[in-house]
Amino acid sequence: MLWRIESDLPGPSWLFGTMHIKDAKAFGLLDTLYQKIDQCEAFATELNLDEMRSGGTAPIQLQPVLPLILLLPVKVYQKLRRILKKALKLELERLTFMHPMIIMNIISEAILSNEMPVFLDDQLWQYATSVDKKRFGIETIEEQINIMQQLPLEDHLENLKKIAKNYSRFRKSLLKLLDYYEKGNLKLLHKSALKGAGNRKEVMVFSRNRIMADRIDELIRQQNTVFCAIGAGHLGGEQGVLRLLKQKGYRLKPVA
Repeated sequence: MLWRIESDLPGPSWLFGTMHIKDAKAFGLLDTLYQKIDQCEAFATELNLDEMRSGGTAPIQLQPVLPLILLLPVKVYQKLRRILKKALKLELERLTFMHPMIIMNIISEAILSNEMPVFLDDQLWQYATSVDKKRFGIETIEEQINIMQQLPLEDHLENLKKIAKNYSRFRKSLLKLLDYYEKGNLKLLHKSALKGAGNRKEVMVFSRNRIMADRIDELIRQQNTVFCAIGAGHLGGEQGVLRLLKQKGYRLKPVA
């Protein structure tokens, strides 16, 4: 999941595919990643995590006008409530005023292991901070909010309905995703990202890939050497960030 980026500029930059998880399986390359961060002038993740921690996450809540119990059929809501309480010890009532996309993220995080104290991308950000690297967000919070606002609420509600209908299938799909990541299977990670986006691939994947490739290009030209960490699902495919960077003239070599 780690690529060396070479160009006519001095020194290499690096591109790492992350997962927003706390499972120890995803942290196996930490020492190598720290070494590469040390070699760079700057560090970047999808979002500026300092801005997120300073209150920038509030708008992302995108609270719906109605509580979840009024957005889902009663039987579906009750079944989902029972499943989450039994399987994950999550109280759906405490999440009821959150946007369904946020609820989906909370459920996903609860299913996966929480062996590490912070998410992988946060761990890398903290290290970059500790060694006094310049830090950047590749996307802005406003851009991510805009993406959420383009997706109909019904799309997110449909995902929650699928969990209520077949929780086991949803859990298995998440664990498969982690397995693909651990094995470095970029092709299947990309395929899963497209499947998860459904008929919203342009908004959720392709347009974001173009933005991230453009911003990474800008950062490298401005900072000379940058360690960039983005979601692994954005790397592969004909419209993936790896291909887009190559089209901009960069030479990319997988190293781990």
